[in-house]
Amino acid sequence: MTFTKTLIPSSILRALQALFGIIVLGLSVTLIRGHNPLHWTISHLPTLLPFSAAIGGLTVAGALLGFVLSWTEFLRGFFEIILDIAVLLANLVGGVVRHLILDTDFVATGQCFRD
Repeated sequence: MTFTKTLIPSSILRALQALFGIIVLGLSVTLIRGHNPLHWTISHLPTLLPFSAAIGGLTVAGALLGFVLSWTEFLRGFFEIILDIAVLLANLVGGVVRHLILDTDFVATGQCFRD
């Protein structure tokens, strides 16, 4: 019975993790596909977009693997903790890098757009 009590909240949290990963991945891919260098002063694709897509993909993969691990009782414990730590660190590094890249006067003042 205790296995079922921990399985339902774990499944709900994994579904939310997958949903947020899908949102990040979808937005990143949409921005990559819609990138038009004629509207920007920089002609190449910003490095942040593929990085965000990779973080979103890693989050979705981690959520799906964590969902499978939560339903198999013999794989729970150590592997689930390692997976959660890896996904947490990837998202943390992604957030820090995103903040460091976007925290410049060039982007904050809107100088990257052409008139």
